[in-house]
Amino acid sequence: LEAYALRILGGTMLNGGRPGGAVPLFERALALQTTHGDTLAIGVTLDRLAAAQHALGRRDEARARWHEALAAHARAGHRRWEAVTRAYLAELALEEGDLAEASRQLEAAGQRAREAKDPHAEVAVGI
Repeated sequence: LEAYALRILGGTMLNGGRPGGAVPLFERALALQTTHGDTLAIGVTLDRLAAAQHALGRRDEARARWHEALAAHARAGHRRWEAVTRAYLAELALEEGDLAEASRQLEAAGQRAREAKDPHAEVAVGI
């Protein structure tokens, strides 16, 4: 419960334009989740941590966290979150001018969204 509360508080900070304050909250949540082995929660928190790092201009760290999140989502078998994370990676690739990587990530995001049979995932990745 504490990890969930930290992640929600971090999300509030991030959405409120304070990504620097969100990072340590996400990191604390992640430490707790890792201790308990909650794979799905770990992936979601890694996604949010990456978003905060991205907002701070720390692209390499964000990319690394999103790749870690992707692996966690795959281990948990959560296709919807795989789709969303791949969409984040595509956005990052576009910002960096890597159209081939952006295209690859968007294609994979669409495939995961279709596999999830989740209309929210399909909307999130724009298919």
